[in-house]
Amino acid sequence: MASSLQTQHETQSGVYTFSSRPRAVPNRPKYRQAAPLLNEEQSSYGNIMYDRRVVRGNTYAQHILPITSQPDPVEFLRQQEARKKALSRKRLKEQFGPKTPEPLEGRLNIDVQTVAK
Repeated sequence: MASSLQTQHETQSGVYTFSSRPRAVPNRPKYRQAAPLLNEEQSSYGNIMYDRRVVRGNTYAQHILPITSQPDPVEFLRQQEARKKALSRKRLKEQFGPKTPEPLEGRLNIDVQTVAK
């Protein structure tokens, strides 16, 4: 059988010579050892669709805020004031908004009932 394994083999491009004789692969355990329990932070996901660390979609202009950050009290007050101003502007607009224009000379505006009772 040793004669059937030659040290030189003909290939399309030329001659190839083995640098060492073939030998048997050393024995290894058949199965892996059980992995130690991982923390939630260290958990490995098999599918990236369920991995929270993966960001989907366009991330060109995305601003990510830290989860533990507290809202800035100054910013909160400024937003609250802006809401109040917008609400007061809306009320003023409803109060002093456009009404029925004044009638032309020789005409009158009268109330008309449009819904049947």
